[in-house]
Amino acid sequence: MTGVRLLLADRSATVRSVLKRAFGEFETITVIGESADGRDVVDLVRKTAPDGLVMDLDLIGLGGRELIESVAAVQNVPIFTLIPATRSDNTRIAFAAHHLGVVGVHPKPDQPAGWADLGRILGQSILEVCSKTGAGVAGLTTADDVTVVRRGLRYVGIGASTGGPGALCELLRALGANATFGIAVVQHIADGFEAALVEWLASESGLDVAVARDGESLSAGIVRFAPAGGHMIVSGDGRLFLDRRSPAENGHTPSVDVLFRSLLEHPAETVAAIQLSGMGSDGARAMAALRRSNVLTMAQDEASCAVFGMPRTAIEMGGVTFTLAPAQIGRLLAHASGTQR
Repeated sequence: MTGVRLLLADRSATVRSVLKRAFGEFETITVIGESADGRDVVDLVRKTAPDGLVMDLDLIGLGGRELIESVAAVQNVPIFTLIPATRSDNTRIAFAAHHLGVVGVHPKPDQPAGWADLGRILGQSILEVCSKTGAGVAGLTTADDVTVVRRGLRYVGIGASTGGPGALCELLRALGANATFGIAVVQHIADGFEAALVEWLASESGLDVAVARDGESLSAGIVRFAPAGGHMIVSGDGRLFLDRRSPAENGHTPSVDVLFRSLLEHPAETVAAIQLSGMGSDGARAMAALRRSNVLTMAQDEASCAVFGMPRTAIEMGGVTFTLAPAQIGRLLAHASGTQR
């Protein structure tokens, strides 16, 4: 692909203008159409077959889930949603529509200075998602030839970024509600969106999903997310500690590498590390150290990833034993821990 052809939809002409200017900094992104009207957006998708769509869900005439479903009925196009922090209902709608093409959920900035950062982050995500080459990575074990080895799993660490919420949903659903281990998650997500994400995942999976509290125990069957602005570790006695003082790692706070490094303090047979869809390399270095220590490590396969960046880097650094789709990872964890037979 030589360039990404993008549609842009927002009620505000100012927002569309600001984002077009930001996307203009990327030589390979071209905005081929824009609109404030949801029905017009669906028509533009039909006529132009874009590579990506950036849109608010509160458009004139057609919005919310109905808008996403109407777009998906016309074309399978990656959708990046823009949502005001006050619209938690639309945030939940966007997370729940991952199977309809929503790969990114981004907050609208409250301050003018935030729009430049949003444009940069969105532009990078658009190029990663919409320019997938399908090059593949050879030499890894896949679902067809996995040998399940029973382990006394107590703690599982998961890292994710762009495309992660949908992958997490599929993994947790497949795992089931009788997990015999606790799950600690670092999901790169905008500050303020964690509450909507964990609420949605809890309703979809039937598991106890919440944002972590400093010092709480990571007991069996619970899923805890690192809060924005704080690294998270699993201590030797299974408690979660939040570090809001240390600097960012790999450009992120929380960092997947910090979480995965804490798993090295546990017996290898009691922990596992999972790398899901996302941009960048966060988590790859510590995952390689975990694999060298005979810890069970898995990454989401390229075919099911919105962005293969984080899994690919972990694979290239030698940190991944199996590459599987999220639901397969969930089932394998259940088998490995003895939850399923």
